[in-house]
Amino acid sequence: MRYLNSATQNPQDAVGHWVQAENAAEINHLRVTSGYFSLNGLSAFKAIIDALNANQRDISVVIGANARDTLQSDVDALIDLIQHPRQNTKIAVVGFSNGLFHPKVYHLTRTDGSQLAYIGSANLTPAGITGLNIEAGMLLDSRNGDDPGVLNSIASSVDDWFRAPLDSRANIVAAKADTSQLVADGLLGIAQPPRQGTAAPANGPSKRPSLKPLVVAPSIIQPAPAVAAPNAPPAPPAPPAGQQQAVAPAPQPPVAAAVANDVLVAEIGKGNRWKQANFPKEVMKTYFGVDPLANEHVSLIPVTAAGVASPPVNTQVVHVKSVNFRIELTAVNGMAYPAQNMPIAVFRRTKLKEFRYHVYMPGDAEYAALDQFLTTRYVGRFLRRVIANAADLAVIAPPINV
Repeated sequence: MRYLNSATQNPQDAVGHWVQAENAAEINHLRVTSGYFSLNGLSAFKAIIDALNANQRDISVVIGANARDTLQSDVDALIDLIQHPRQNTKIAVVGFSNGLFHPKVYHLTRTDGSQLAYIGSANLTPAGITGLNIEAGMLLDSRNGDDPGVLNSIASSVDDWFRAPLDSRANIVAAKADTSQLVADGLLGIAQPPRQGTAAPANGPSKRPSLKPLVVAPSIIQPAPAVAAPNAPPAPPAPPAGQQQAVAPAPQPPVAAAVANDVLVAEIGKGNRWKQANFPKEVMKTYFGVDPLANEHVSLIPVTAAGVASPPVNTQVVHVKSVNFRIELTAVNGMAYPAQNMPIAVFRRTKLKEFRYHVYMPGDAEYAALDQFLTTRYVGRFLRRVIANAADLAVIAPPINV
């Protein structure tokens, strides 16, 4: 048993040192539980993961969804990294409304039956694994005489999230389609929230000392470079004296570039005034980007099935007694609610708090394909709502022209 304390600034006190020291070919099962996660936190584990994939061996990952700090893009990249779903891979996302999912456990089972485990403060992030953060924990290895029974218990603490009764409190991820639903449910985030503890203070430069990683682990993914906006075209030359300058055509609104999770496909429930569509708080925050308790507004642009847009409508988000939040869809004014099946609304974000939308009725040509889209992607027992990418709808025929 060894106590790791990265405050010593000794590389041997970083979790990543011990992970990278393992012979990847000897690892039979990787188990991970971490409150916070980013894909590059697995950089030190990359050789082990590659060997496990090559031999179709076990990988079990349980990660926290605390205040949407874990990103959908990182979970999608994790799915690719471990070749999930394949035989012997498991992923679960765990989050609670009134507490954090906060364990940090890394457990390796070797082909000879011996086991290595870390239990401590280091999250599965680059700063946690490389020792950039000050972390502390215990390292156990049955090869060094540590109790196999304790190590078995540590392994079981990860496995328990995939079996009763804890599996009912976990969100088992079977494929990438599940991560969009976890965004809709308010568990996974789309963009990293700002962190208060690492920013320079507003009143001047920080006098706090800086830290550096104790071990080096090459990144699995690199951040995408920023794309500069194109330069404005040069102004046309002035006309000859006495000649009237031609009037340039009015500029057309730019077409929004493809953005992750820019589409919401949602059933609209029946009510006395069904044009006032209800959405849960997390959809309002995660997709519409508003604080629903602050009486904020969004701009809604009704669009015909052919894609012709009407003028935008400034719409207030209203809190109702059902604990849902309501926005008014003026496009369905005067329309009767269908006798069978629910209308399906498709929203597409064009910029911050601005959305094009169309409501499809059961008799519309596009309805059956949208109904199937929701059926294959939604897991739950409430009105079906799925946040996705515009590209996910591009394969639907007839086309969805929102």
